[in-house]
Amino acid sequence: MKTPRIISDCFIILGQKDFNIKELKNLLIEKGQIMKIEFHETHIMVFREKGDKTFYGVMNAAGESNLFHAIKKHLNAKGYDLIKKRMHKDGHMVAELQQYIRTRKPSGNPEKDIYIYNGSWAIEGAEIAYNAGSVRLELITGVFAGGDESI
Repeated sequence: MKTPRIISDCFIILGQKDFNIKELKNLLIEKGQIMKIEFHETHIMVFREKGDKTFYGVMNAAGESNLFHAIKKHLNAKGYDLIKKRMHKDGHMVAELQQYIRTRKPSGNPEKDIYIYNGSWAIEGAEIAYNAGSVRLELITGVFAGGDESI
């Protein structure tokens, strides 16, 4: 197999077949080659492997924001319907910069109706632990199980 060669912003050549970048990313996500995430009962572990992107930025929690965006994209490619949002905008009484990943709207599936957030946000941004190898993020499942569909 030939080494991948970027020929423009939109296409990459792998051997004889041309792939759209979006198709290639989805293919790599399906094969588990982009961002490894393990789900546990109360948390998720996100592992950085060799070649994975690193995230930086302290001002306005930019590093954590970019990491959460990447996690959201990865999980949405696996069938979730998630958005990344500042928590206080949903009425949570937290600092204005704290953010989370949450289900866009109730799906009826407690395994997919989730909140993911950094439980140690005030101490350290999630991107610092991720860049070092792995980060633990808190997971709440079944967020609409009580029948409350307001967010």
